[in-house]
Amino acid sequence: MGILTKYQAIIVGAIMLTSIALLGREHLKKKLSRFPFLILIAIAVIAPWIAVSYQLYASNLLSVWIYALNVGNPGKLLYTMGLTGTGLPRFPAWFYVLPSWLQTPLFYFTELAAPYVNIHPISIILYGLGLLGLGFFAWRRKTLDLYFLIWFFVTYIFFTAIPNKEWRYMVPVFPVLAVSTAVLLVSALSSAQGLLKNLNVKLTRKSCVQGLAIFLIALTTIGVVYSVNDAASWVSADQIHVPVQEAAEYVGSRLTANESIMVICAQNLFSADMVTFYLHAQGEENSVYQYPANPVDSYTIAFDVTALAYQCREYNVKYVLMYEYGADVPYFNTTLTAMDIYQQLSQSGEFGNLPTLLNNGTIASGTVFGTSPRQVYVMTYLG
Repeated sequence: MGILTKYQAIIVGAIMLTSIALLGREHLKKKLSRFPFLILIAIAVIAPWIAVSYQLYASNLLSVWIYALNVGNPGKLLYTMGLTGTGLPRFPAWFYVLPSWLQTPLFYFTELAAPYVNIHPISIILYGLGLLGLGFFAWRRKTLDLYFLIWFFVTYIFFTAIPNKEWRYMVPVFPVLAVSTAVLLVSALSSAQGLLKNLNVKLTRKSCVQGLAIFLIALTTIGVVYSVNDAASWVSADQIHVPVQEAAEYVGSRLTANESIMVICAQNLFSADMVTFYLHAQGEENSVYQYPANPVDSYTIAFDVTALAYQCREYNVKYVLMYEYGADVPYFNTTLTAMDIYQQLSQSGEFGNLPTLLNNGTIASGTVFGTSPRQVYVMTYLG
């Protein structure tokens, strides 16, 4: 079920099978004797989903899967190359000096600590301690240590090998890094405590051991506080409200049975599917269309106001919904902004009830939901 949701969940099975093969060879036959039975159960669960998907996508289904595995979307492609959506470098300058064969294995080691400018899934302090902890596991070589090493490196090798990269794919190694950090610190503190108890050491030597213990505790505390603060700022930045429901309910209550809605410049936070969801929630069955077909935050936009007007005419569109998108924030891999699209709509003469924008960015008139920079404009098609 996990693999059907996200194919990356296959890593769980890979970790388990590798662990059995390397750590339980003497029990291999017994452990794998029921494996064919498990495969049959998995096929029984998956088969209905494949049948339905095939009916929906026909022969294009396999190509969609392969594309998702290799690329994901153009935004992912730039991300994998270490670039932003505008084509600018994301990594430090030294990373791009390295040969490509070295950049690939270093991608996730660099990426986990700083995939974005102000967001760090793991603070560099705890990340460094976690990697040192893995080194400690490799030196100590207990059975559980080897299991954690298998967990980390199977995940790392698998996601490094596939072309489609994303820092979130490496989330399964976070527990490993947490455990390795904890074990490293506890072992270091225990060793320091043992030196203090069992050795007849001079005061200066004793002070050094105490200082080391205090340093480790302080380093851990700083790392945790930094991580908590970083996570809090991350969550706070993501707590945004896009008034899709309000806009959908407004237009839905004003449509007749044969009229439809056009969503333009859709993206991750605003799309035709979202508007459709809220329309259906209030019992409306009007059609919702989207132009361009691809989201503007992952694909280079191809916008033609004449083509938009033609589709609005063909689908009997009454309302056109547009998300502000920060007004002057460029769409993916282009310099085009929401305000540029707004100007094209205004100059075409095909659309009415366009918001009147003042120089300070506020709205003087028009039907608008939300507050800048996350407003939804509700316009009408005049054709």
